Amino acid sequence: MRQTRSALAFAIILVASSVQPFAIAQTIDGFSVSRLQDERRIEEQFRAVPAPGSAREHLRRLTAEPHIAGTKEDYATAVYVRDQMRLFGLPAELKEYQVWLNYPKTDPIVELISARRERLTVREAVLKEDPTSSNPKITPLSMAIVRPGT
Repeated sequence: MRQTRSALAFAIILVASSVQPFAIAQTIDGFSVSRLQDERRIEEQFRAVPAPGSAREHLRRLTAEPHIAGTKEDYATAVYVRDQMRLFGLPAELKEYQVWLNYPKTDPIVELISARRERLTVREAVLKEDPTSSNPKITPLSMAIVRPGT
């Protein structure tokens, strides 16, 4: 009798442990049961795409020019990403938003004023190994603070 109970308990534990991962795999946090199949299909599409050569090319294309928000380079970057997503079979569209963006008219001054006084550079150092570091379209460091509601 004792061996039968032990065998039964072992069988229940075995079944429960094998069912649990299966049950967990059937759900994804944030997705309803009705959207689960679509999400799985999209995730499988993404997993099938990566390749070192294409990743290198995408990175080269995306970093070739500074693409600060609101510039034609920013728009070109958005179009490129949208078109790539469409090539992967994903629905993609661009949405335009009207926002307020400020850009510095001159290079800002950044100084350490305690411990020792030192003026800091706000521009990237130009390196001969990196042709993008001398691009005149690179915006210097800046920070905008706006009071909420203004």
